[in-house]
Amino acid sequence: QSSFWSISRIFPTNSAGNYFAAGNESGNIYIWRADQIIEGSSDCRPLAALIPDNEVEVITSIQDLNTGAHLAAGDSQGNIMIWDYLSGSNIQNLSIHSSQITSMCLFGKESLVAASYDGSLSFWEVKLKGSNSLEMIPIKNTKSNYYIYSVFCSKENPNVLYYSDSSKKVKMLD
Repeated sequence: QSSFWSISRIFPTNSAGNYFAAGNESGNIYIWRADQIIEGSSDCRPLAALIPDNEVEVITSIQDLNTGAHLAAGDSQGNIMIWDYLSGSNIQNLSIHSSQITSMCLFGKESLVAASYDGSLSFWEVKLKGSNSLEMIPIKNTKSNYYIYSVFCSKENPNVLYYSDSSKKVKMLD
């Protein structure tokens, strides 16, 4: 039995209800509709399972890309997989980090930020192509002397990024 490592809420724009995704140490991601889960039930089947074609390590972070169909999943090896969760397709793999993806968030209106234990933050433009196709375009990569544990972007001020690192401080980028 798998123990789940990462959980993220997903808010699709094309259907009703709140969804959430959980990734596990086998590299699989499962999606459930929140209002269909019965507390205490052991018979809680996911709506979808996203199973990578290649060998994936532990899923450590999941972020909805706010397109109504796509999510990013980071793993313990520093890879980011982009999924179309409506079709179950892995549409792009991003390999820029040399260590575990610790956290991801949406930054600004159309960017994904990924943090890693390697001390880097990577910034990606989330570019929709057509109705369901998506491309992730690298914007920049910053490097710190500290392990980065988490990133946070506020909905109220989406152009400001906060992150915490092994210096035991919370830092801000804008």
